[in-house]
Amino acid sequence: MNESLLDTDILSYYLRGDKDVEEQVKKYLSQYSVLNISLITCFEVLSGLAYKEAYRQMEDYEKFLLDCNVFNISDSSIRLSATAAGFLRRNGITIGNSDLLIAGIALENDFTLITNNVKHFEQIPDLKIENWKRPINNFLDSFLYFLLQYHSPPKKSLPISTFHPIHARTQLREPHEAFIQPDFRR
Repeated sequence: MNESLLDTDILSYYLRGDKDVEEQVKKYLSQYSVLNISLITCFEVLSGLAYKEAYRQMEDYEKFLLDCNVFNISDSSIRLSATAAGFLRRNGITIGNSDLLIAGIALENDFTLITNNVKHFEQIPDLKIENWKRPINNFLDSFLYFLLQYHSPPKKSLPISTFHPIHARTQLREPHEAFIQPDFRR
């Protein structure tokens, strides 16, 4: 198990007592002494609790944070986040800025990002991700996970518009560029 950074959704599951996530956290803490979270995750959780006016839970959460490593953004993580944002934007993929900042922190520290929001984060090149909400339970799941992790196309692949004919047509400048008819009159 690699050293990891918990995304906001997984931390929320843990704090609400989700059994699958609690089990994974217990395994993780048997190898590493503390949980790693980002300052962005701290903000997201606290803002949610403030919205609900859950002041006692806010106090409990702040006590919980004393036993965690909280990682702030840095110049390096900002550059990694910006690079990922540029790549995704060029490829027509939109991800929230908070998620990009969290990914930058994970990339900078060579952490595996633990998230239930796999669809967003799997688009980011070189980011290692795991989902503790849906743990691997048997041999077949393990084998399929292995195939997807190590035998899938590279994350830096061409955008879907390159392969999808409907999207590809919308990128062409002139209708005649879509298909050039060979001239057989010669």
